[in-house]
Amino acid sequence: MGAAGHRPAEGLEPLLQKAGGASPSPSPSGSADTSPSPDSAGGCSADGDGTDFGTIPAGALPKEYTIPASAPPKVQTAIRWALGQLGTPYQWGGTCTDSHGKNPMGRCDCSSLMQGAYKAAGVSLTRTTYTQVKDGKAVSVDALKPGDLLFTEGTAAVPEHVGMAIGQGLIVHAPHTGDVVRITTVASWKSRILAARRVV
Repeated sequence: MGAAGHRPAEGLEPLLQKAGGASPSPSPSGSADTSPSPDSAGGCSADGDGTDFGTIPAGALPKEYTIPASAPPKVQTAIRWALGQLGTPYQWGGTCTDSHGKNPMGRCDCSSLMQGAYKAAGVSLTRTTYTQVKDGKAVSVDALKPGDLLFTEGTAAVPEHVGMAIGQGLIVHAPHTGDVVRITTVASWKSRILAARRVV
């Protein structure tokens, strides 16, 4: 999907404008006429297909944060989609197709959050941390870029947790049962990162 001729997904444009402007990202469906409905319950679609971006809760991000304008459009879209899930409850084994909905299995676990974010950008990822650690290409922890997947816990070959670098030293992730999708820092993870992968 090319960025030319497409409107930015709802909620993405203000973040990009703060960043000094960037090429608009395609909507999740790739159609200029399809944007998330503000009338959808909790910002997600009623049919739970995972394509709506959701609303970024006030205070969930540092005030000065903007999606990096230098990131590829697909990475910008994946980041924005993941940020729309902030504050939603973690669900182990959840599909992340209706994170704001009532069905717990539609909520996100760490790997389905990554899969859903990149799906919104038109990029296919495998479903689990065990397979996502093989997606894309390996990158050094010292050379991270926005959109890179960061793996912790377990082993480098069989990691048990994943988050996404979103720029400005931040990570979005779905931590564990009893918690919500949230932001943390690369600095707090750095000594625990077992692997990093670039999928775009």
